[in-house]
Amino acid sequence: MGQMFENGLIVPVAAFFMALGIILIVNITNYHLRKLQSRERLAAIEKGVLLPESDPSEYTSNPRRTAARTRLTAIILIAVGIGTALAFAILALVVRQRDVLAVTAFAVIPLAIGIGMLFDYRLQSRALESMQSESNLSRLSS
Repeated sequence: MGQMFENGLIVPVAAFFMALGIILIVNITNYHLRKLQSRERLAAIEKGVLLPESDPSEYTSNPRRTAARTRLTAIILIAVGIGTALAFAILALVVRQRDVLAVTAFAVIPLAIGIGMLFDYRLQSRALESMQSESNLSRLSS
């Protein structure tokens, strides 16, 4: 165990377990939230309270909403990539070991995915604009 601390392996291992813990906490929270919503719905049905019907448009795919989610996800991933790179660069300065800078290479992963998603968002928005302009042209010609 002491050797793990000496050769600098603790930082990547801690980062891995921290990410795993965050994912686990998010999934557990979502499970409990769905369970609570289900209990509330069942309690309302038992009391005879009329529940509003679900809007089917909530579950259908809206291209604008999808594009907006893609843009938001891209921005978050780019920020995570930049933040991770800066955090490990600062850590390398603080502990004065250049080996820690090698971990900043992992920041390229979310950064590259975010840039790719931003590019996809741009393609989606262009497609939406062209569909909208074609729709407007067909209305005018009718």
